[in-house]
Order: sequence, then structure tokens, then C-alpha cells
Amino acid sequence: MEVEVDALDNAKCAQMLAGNTVDKTMLCAGGKAGEDSCQGDSGGPLTIETNGTEVLVGVVSWSLGCAEAGKPGVYGRISEAKDFLAPYLTNSPVPTSTSTPSPDTPTGLQQLHGLPHPRRWLLPRFQPRRLRLL
Repeated sequence: MEVEVDALDNAKCAQMLAGNTVDKTMLCAGGKAGEDSCQGDSGGPLTIETNGTEVLVGVVSWSLGCAEAGKPGVYGRISEAKDFLAPYLTNSPVPTSTSTPSPDTPTGLQQLHGLPHPRRWLLPRFQPRRLRLL
């Protein structure tokens, strides 16, 4: 199951979330009734399609409630964890097999190396982007 959610500026997101801290290690998306992550989705991916490839930009973290109107989801911002993640990633291609990879087989995270800085699409003056929550 997947849903497309709108990216939000962090300052606006913090206001919508009753003044909770939303810092540079986080990004916000969603806020429409019935269209967001929920309990049990934590750790799941938030991706954006770039040149026909799904790129991981966030990891489901928290929200106030569950897919409620006016309460966007907050995600861990992958670009802020790049230095931490880099030693665990490889440049090998993403597996195309439908079988389950072994625990030490890298998956889609290697796309991190080409990830543009997400602030480009979170700035309020920029056209809103649609993100896909998988």
C-alpha cells in the first residue's frame, strides 16, 4: 500500500504540530485526512521519484495522531544521516530479484550517493512536490 503526500516547510510543520520541534534532521509531509503514515509504519520509507528511480529521502518517525487533517507526519531526513550511513552502503546496483535479500545484501539505500539536498523542494517559494510513502 502506498500514498502520495505533500512535502512541507519545517517551520510551517512545527506550527501545525502545536509548536513541537522540527529540526534540520527531520522533514515533514502529509497533513491530509487519511493520507499519511500511522502507528506501525515507523522505520518505513519516504521516497521521491528522480529520473525514474525511487530515492529514499526519509524514514517514518512520528506525528500527532494518525493521518489526521492538519497534522503532518515527521520523517528522519536521510541527507542528514549521510555521513553515518555511507560506510554501510555500496555502489553495487539495486537487486532486481523479487526474492528477499539476505541481511547483509544492500538494498535501495545506495541511491543516497546521488541524492540532491532536499531543502530544494521544501522551500515555500518552490512548487510543492508529491512524495510517495511506501
